[in-house]
Amino acid sequence: MKDNQNKALYSFADKDVAGLHVHISSGNGKIGHIWNVSTVPGDALNAPSINREGKQVRITDVPGTCGGVCKDCHNFCYAFDSIRQHHNACAPSWSENTLVYRKDVDRFMKEIDDAITEKNSRPHGKKVEEFRINVSGELESYHSLLLWIELAKKHPETRFGIYTKRFSWVVDYLRENGKFPANFFINASEWNHNIDSLKPQIEGKTNIFAYCDSLAEAQEYLDKGYRMCRAIDYRGRHTGIKCDECGYCYGRYGIVDVFVLDHSSAGRVRLAKEAKQLKAEGKLDEVTSRIAKAQEVESKEASK
Repeated sequence: MKDNQNKALYSFADKDVAGLHVHISSGNGKIGHIWNVSTVPGDALNAPSINREGKQVRITDVPGTCGGVCKDCHNFCYAFDSIRQHHNACAPSWSENTLVYRKDVDRFMKEIDDAITEKNSRPHGKKVEEFRINVSGELESYHSLLLWIELAKKHPETRFGIYTKRFSWVVDYLRENGKFPANFFINASEWNHNIDSLKPQIEGKTNIFAYCDSLAEAQEYLDKGYRMCRAIDYRGRHTGIKCDECGYCYGRYGIVDVFVLDHSSAGRVRLAKEAKQLKAEGKLDEVTSRIAKAQEVESKEASK
């Protein structure tokens, strides 16, 4: 940790990458037992920070991997929330992963490949049935997308899922290949119409995963036929249902369009204000009962 408040709270950028290894997680409280890897969210301009003695201090000196696609959404980012709340655990692992990914991507992928191979070759024990790419962070190049796809082809026994705003690369791959491998699932991160121009080129070939800012918008997504994420309720709070209990984003139910209510710290505050206003207007029960019914339907279908 740095004493100088003008510098990042944790410094990793000067580390020798040769001595680092990829940190692979076997899951967390939200996604359940889904193996995953994370890199630093944000970018050089929009970096996760925390308050120290009245000043906003960057958490890590390793720039994030989102590269511009986070310029509007970083204030609502759950990954920013995570690294702020758990910086002593997240900052080292995410920063070191980012360094290895940037400076030795072949070894980055090989270590993940070796880990999946080792787990899935055991006669007993939990297999790597699903792997989430970038719980935090983003693809930084089209080449890295291709590397993940090659890894998925090598492990047909594992379903790979990724959330991304790199829509143009998704379109490029589809144009060149027609479809993604059967065990590789793109969840195109829709937010505030950011995907509208390319949506016709990916609909039915990838999942659409919409991040929803309000209860009013949630009703619009229900009208469009989107399924509702079972993990988050109308208040933006976790329901206790985990991703490994559902599987919409990992292809158990084919290609699906899903929306989730904003569950960042700022999002929960906004939803509470909106709910208070709807209650004053006598409309809250109507809205929340519709959302609750949608989640109940999704829960019953996913449990079949």
